[in-house]
Amino acid sequence: MKHPVSLKILTLIVLIWCVAIPYLWVFNFAAAINIDLIGSFQYFAPELITSLLALMCLIGLYTKQSWVVTIGLFSAVLLPILKTILGSPTIGAWLITSLLMVVLSWQVAKLKKLKPYA
Repeated sequence: MKHPVSLKILTLIVLIWCVAIPYLWVFNFAAAINIDLIGSFQYFAPELITSLLALMCLIGLYTKQSWVVTIGLFSAVLLPILKTILGSPTIGAWLITSLLMVVLSWQVAKLKKLKPYA
């Protein structure tokens, strides 16, 4: 089964926005306020947790696992909850991340021949 081009483009966008950019935010934040890099990870906990869930979704997508839909929707709902509880220096980025994860889950749910839960 080949993935449609729109899903490949969406996967690339999710990889850049949801997985890679939060680590760039951490690096820039650490440089801006002159703290060590490891110390700045605590400020971006919601984004980094969602980043790991998004990475799991992308790996599961290319191994054709059906749990990708569940993890994607879970991360889309979890991010605003974590932002409310833990806080974060970013302001509106959670909305884009959550929307991307919902769209990814919706696109994956439309695919046929996914492997069932193992």
